[in-house]
Amino acid sequence: MNNPRGEADAGLEAISSPYASWDVLIVDDENSYRAALAVMLREVGIPCMTAASGDEALQVLQERKINAVIADLQMPGMSGLELLAKVHVQHPNVVFLMATGVDDVRIGVEAMKRGAEDYLVKPLDRDAVVAALERALERKRLHLELEDYRRRLEEMVSERTQQLRTALTQIEQGTKTLYKHLARP
Repeated sequence: MNNPRGEADAGLEAISSPYASWDVLIVDDENSYRAALAVMLREVGIPCMTAASGDEALQVLQERKINAVIADLQMPGMSGLELLAKVHVQHPNVVFLMATGVDDVRIGVEAMKRGAEDYLVKPLDRDAVVAALERALERKRLHLELEDYRRRLEEMVSERTQQLRTALTQIEQGTKTLYKHLARP
């Protein structure tokens, strides 16, 4: 892991930022790209870590709570798309942004079909990256809220259904008792 929130960066993170609760993992085999993007994000108060490979990224994801991954498409070993597939299965609540130097819409569409929230073309602009992260994290937040609401609604329907079954059973028993009393001479 390269610079998992080193002490030299502590002053940048201490600044009040609307992004302070985010934890972003930058995955790229190019050290200069990782470092430059980390500096850009930390300048606006986004806490971030870096990984030099897909395997290293998966290790970080196992050890830490990460909200978003920004990964290069083309890396030796595990590609960005392969990493995306593994993250999507192992960490479904993590937002994934694909970054590449190839400005090809077909690649972006393919990455998004496979679960990437957005597709960023290098060289990356800080404001564009922050905006993409904001959109993706907001969509994920809304999705999780909707899922929670759906789960609570299902629980409430199940509970009410059980209450109705109990009430119907009581009514049936009461009706049978009433018929027995009415049938007596």
